[in-house]
Amino acid sequence: MTAERRPSSGEPTIRDTGSGGITVPDAEPASAVTMPLPQVPTVIGGWTLGRRIGQGGMGAVHLAKREGRQGALKLLHATLAGQGDFRARFLRESAVLAAVRHPNVVQLLEHGEQDGWLWLVMEYVAGGDLYGHLKRRGTLMEKEACAIAARCARGLVAIHAAGLIHRDLKPENIFLQAVKAGEIAEPKIGDLGMARHTEGDDRMTMTGTACGTPAYMAPEQIRGSGDLDARVDVYALGATLFTLLTGRKPFEGPTIYVLTHEVLTRPVPDMRRFSPLISSGVCAVVEKAMHKDRDQRHRDIGELLLDLERLAEGKAPMHSAALPSPASMVFQEIAGTPAPKRATAHSGMGSAFSGIPWGPILRLGLPATLIIGALTGVGWFMESRSRQRSEPTPGAEAALAPAGALERDEYGAYVRLPVAGLVAELRWCPPGRFLMGSPATESGRSADEDLHAVQLTRGFWILAGEVSNGLYGALVPSEIPAPAELPASELSLDLCLAWLERLNRLHPGLGARLPSEAEWEYACRAGSAQPFAVSERPRHSTHPAILAAWRSGGLFAAESAWLIDRDNPTLQPLPANHPPLNAWGLSGMHGNLAEWCADRWDGESGHGDQPRTDPLGQFGSINVIRGGSWLHPAERCRSASRAGAEPGEAKPWLGFRFVVPGGQNATWPPR
Repeated sequence: MTAERRPSSGEPTIRDTGSGGITVPDAEPASAVTMPLPQVPTVIGGWTLGRRIGQGGMGAVHLAKREGRQGALKLLHATLAGQGDFRARFLRESAVLAAVRHPNVVQLLEHGEQDGWLWLVMEYVAGGDLYGHLKRRGTLMEKEACAIAARCARGLVAIHAAGLIHRDLKPENIFLQAVKAGEIAEPKIGDLGMARHTEGDDRMTMTGTACGTPAYMAPEQIRGSGDLDARVDVYALGATLFTLLTGRKPFEGPTIYVLTHEVLTRPVPDMRRFSPLISSGVCAVVEKAMHKDRDQRHRDIGELLLDLERLAEGKAPMHSAALPSPASMVFQEIAGTPAPKRATAHSGMGSAFSGIPWGPILRLGLPATLIIGALTGVGWFMESRSRQRSEPTPGAEAALAPAGALERDEYGAYVRLPVAGLVAELRWCPPGRFLMGSPATESGRSADEDLHAVQLTRGFWILAGEVSNGLYGALVPSEIPAPAELPASELSLDLCLAWLERLNRLHPGLGARLPSEAEWEYACRAGSAQPFAVSERPRHSTHPAILAAWRSGGLFAAESAWLIDRDNPTLQPLPANHPPLNAWGLSGMHGNLAEWCADRWDGESGHGDQPRTDPLGQFGSINVIRGGSWLHPAERCRSASRAGAEPGEAKPWLGFRFVVPGGQNATWPPR
């Protein structure tokens, strides 16, 4: 359901089929799907079942209530309860949850069996899982990622103290407690059905059997070693931190066989290939935690916890030696192809000095001032000659800059990013301070638009217009024909994030993501404090029937009215990058298509307690959408206007654009 408050997806589990270490996809989900399922009870164990909030191979998870208390009730399908493997795993999860009590581990409230159903009730963690949080954010800042990983380590300390190892730690199995905006989310480790005792009857002793998620599994776990210990969780937490900071898994492959081979044989990739701002200390901790030889990892989770806590405080780790920071690693492809040269608006001088043997020259003992003066003169001469050669002759058209080069025009800096044969134009938004929201006197404003100053400490590149059908189809082909120049619409949040994931695979280190709500409004305003940041009429609905429907019944009524006259040319989007442009060269920020943002929202509250520096709203179950569309009246297309949509919604008036994080100045690749 879309919120209009106005005026007034993981990898397969693997198992070894023999003693040779060959793995195949787990058969559990297939078994569950093919069996006829009985009717789910409405009340079990005194708990009243509500909406389903999760589904797995073994059963479903429902929101449940009992005497005013809320929980997440997990049911094992009655058709599976009699099967030993499923039943044992379910009962094991109940026993493990009951044995571990810690703020960073999901707590068991009750469990039992009724009418053939096995059930357990866990505390309900309203913030979703870490995987979903990461998909909305793209990557996490180093301090936040290390703090979350440290808190997960505390939960693992409690699990290990109970004589257990988790064996399947990954972002999908870490849940986040909802917190106020600006606070670091409190993680809780869940999904303990794969946990095993390190001693006793439940000890991991079955050599040749591997269970877990390959991208986060330690090599000895993939091999099916019979003496697994807590260091498999050290490895998995290191791999999880890798994902939080880079937005990708440490190892990937087109098949499970290729993936497991990568884990077993390839060194841990340097994270600075994908995000050059990651510190050498964090890289060293992740590399040690993920060492192929478990004897070279942190000895236990406590050692890793100490390193993570120090990193979160901005200190050097104690158990990991810092790694060098080779510039050649930055933006280098995983396959080992050379890193692209950094292109800047003024690169002639750098090219004039490239290849000069500085070491021998300086060893000659020549005065530094003479060397610098002479080379400056040479550089100036070569750059001026280069400018003379490159200046177009009178009357001739200047050729387009090569894709990837940083250029400037009357709107500022821009780059043309190649995308599978097409080009995406990105515009630079410098770091700065602006007034977010609207004044009380602004016509059409809503109470959730409270006016406040916001500081963005880093600049960013933003797509000049909405993602078009052509651009979207270049990475995610569709069998449904659509005009290439029109903006892509009817895309759920997950579809937008999936496209961005492919873009980031195409350009390792790019870090493309959805804009935060603050970044979106900052880019939309482009220095303007007016309701609209363009002088011409923005693209919004002027259709009398649609406007009347808005006034009488809101968005649902407007959509229903549009269905009656859906072929009306005034009720369709204009091409991406259409005029008018704002002061930073951006198109379609007012109207045309509403656009997804990264922030979560409850659909009602204002900016309230959000931080005033680099804010990102993380409270609520819907996502912010901004800008209004061709279906919306003018007041919904203002710079400050806010709306929200359920992540699964796909509307003909809803699309997206993306940002690439930068630094203090316009440079490409960004740094």
